[in-house]
Amino acid sequence: MTKSRSRDRDRDRDRDRAGSGAGAGSRRRGLAMVDVLIGGVMLSIGLAIILTITGRAVKSQTEGEYMVSAAWLIDERLGLIEMEGPDNYPQLHDMSGSFGAPYEEFSFDVAIDEEEGIGDAYRVAVTVFWPGGGAERAATVETVMAKRMGDVSTQVRMPLEPIDRIGRAFGDEAGGTGGGKIGRA
Repeated sequence: MTKSRSRDRDRDRDRDRAGSGAGAGSRRRGLAMVDVLIGGVMLSIGLAIILTITGRAVKSQTEGEYMVSAAWLIDERLGLIEMEGPDNYPQLHDMSGSFGAPYEEFSFDVAIDEEEGIGDAYRVAVTVFWPGGGAERAATVETVMAKRMGDVSTQVRMPLEPIDRIGRAFGDEAGGTGGGKIGRA
């Protein structure tokens, strides 16, 4: 009798192990599936965060490039006003307009007002505009300049050689002559 009980017990134990999918092996497969799903969700969240950060970085880089270009253009316009004299500039040049290639998307506005109490000084403000993310962006520099002394001529002065903006901005590979590069032999 003990042999038959022992056989019955062994048979019941084997049946429980083999079972109909409710045994320990089935539970391990279920846990592995949950681990895979959780890992996939975590990977998706991580990728979404990385893509968001990358998009913001590219936007910041582009905005920085526009701001540097705007600073160059403001400096160029202020140099022109200083060269012509703030009192002569309005008769010789436009007070607003667009820049030439390769800065076609930039425009400018110049304001020159006589400054009271400082003698022959003028308050000069140069604003450069550019498109940026659906709204127009701008940078303004304001300074005080004195009249130009000495040989005051109302003729438009031009450089001896044409200014190669494309070559300066993009180098020889962009079709520019490469002239006017600073610091290169």
